[in-house]
Amino acid sequence: MRLTTVILCAVLVVCACVSPVRVTKPGGDDAVVAFRQGGTARVELLAVSDSNLLFVRDNAVTRAALADISRVRVEGYSVRTNKYIALGCIGLVNTVICVDMAFHSAWHFAAVTAMLCVAGAHLLLRDEPRVDFRSPFDTGAREQLALYCRYPQGLTDEQWQELLRFYHQDAFLSSGDMPRP
Repeated sequence: MRLTTVILCAVLVVCACVSPVRVTKPGGDDAVVAFRQGGTARVELLAVSDSNLLFVRDNAVTRAALADISRVRVEGYSVRTNKYIALGCIGLVNTVICVDMAFHSAWHFAAVTAMLCVAGAHLLLRDEPRVDFRSPFDTGAREQLALYCRYPQGLTDEQWQELLRFYHQDAFLSSGDMPRP
């Protein structure tokens, strides 16, 4: 009976507190690109190839060599928690379990349960990005990163030229042309 109560309370906490972020942007995902030489850039991901990452920054299409990038962190995919519901549910679960254990003379289990509830609160209340790519970008990492790009399948040369014309550019900017924040 007690195990069933614990499991049901844990399911209640998780279901009530955690909800995935909705993705409604039709273009590439927003990301923060960190460069080996220092500096970061907030970008929209366009495409990734074997040796380059293409993105839009400050309304300009830019190409950066993967060898010059140390990290790409895609934003908008963190797990958001309703902090008030999480704290209330964790407190309620902790109280129910501790009272149940007190009536069954299991105080040492009540202390362990309290510590587990505090650890659970920490895990539920943090809001970290879940999509983080670090150098070196092997084939698997490039394939995964491409899923967050506006053009995961890539574009033909003609299509790239059309995109450059849309952004009023003759050629790609290189990451070295970008101003450092």
